[in-house]
Amino acid sequence: MVVSLLQAPPTLAAAVLTCADTTVACDPPSPSLPAGLSGALHIDKHSLVFFSDEKLLGFSIPYQSIVIHALSRGEHKDKDGDDAHLYCQLDGPFPGSSRINGGQGGESDGEDEGEEEEEEFAELRFYPKDKDMLDRLFAAMSECAKMNPDEDAQDLSDDEQNDSIDDDHDDPAIQALDDFNPDDFITSEAQLERLTPAGRLIYERLESAIHYPPQEFENSHEDSASDSENNSPA
Repeated sequence: MVVSLLQAPPTLAAAVLTCADTTVACDPPSPSLPAGLSGALHIDKHSLVFFSDEKLLGFSIPYQSIVIHALSRGEHKDKDGDDAHLYCQLDGPFPGSSRINGGQGGESDGEDEGEEEEEEFAELRFYPKDKDMLDRLFAAMSECAKMNPDEDAQDLSDDEQNDSIDDDHDDPAIQALDDFNPDDFITSEAQLERLTPAGRLIYERLESAIHYPPQEFENSHEDSASDSENNSPA
């Protein structure tokens, strides 16, 4: 994941939408991002940009590093008590995060040995003062994210698909299809005469395993006879 920390106003030539008076919150907290930091949120064509002119502090995140973005409400609120916000989950920790996934940083004790290591990621929440901007921010971000797909994830998906195809070739049933020869089928009585004793024994066993419902053929014969009578000249 790439998060670029900014200490100077960003270049906004590619900005699609800007929302001033926006507060950002980071979880887990990071000293690189003071609590309650207010600034402008910019939806750029290639990245999500936030910058505070007052603190000369901000960051830029490419869309490929944002796993999820959504409009959200819930227990998380801004300094004014409002819970409506734009939510983003990153594919890694924010620079300088002191704890990860709700746990304190540092070395683990013996009780944690053997436990599966949790994935590291950060969550960002943006609270615009103008709540009417939320829908526009989400729509603009969605469009920009589509224009910047994660190529690494796509390559991984293609590799997994190719591995699956390779595994299929190891399947005996698939190998049998590869060895298929139409000439192996018996399509005439002349071929029956050329069967070896072992081949004829197999043929007879297969024939005995096939059960034809006699009633069905009787009904078919009766229907055919009835049709012939109805179609005969008077």
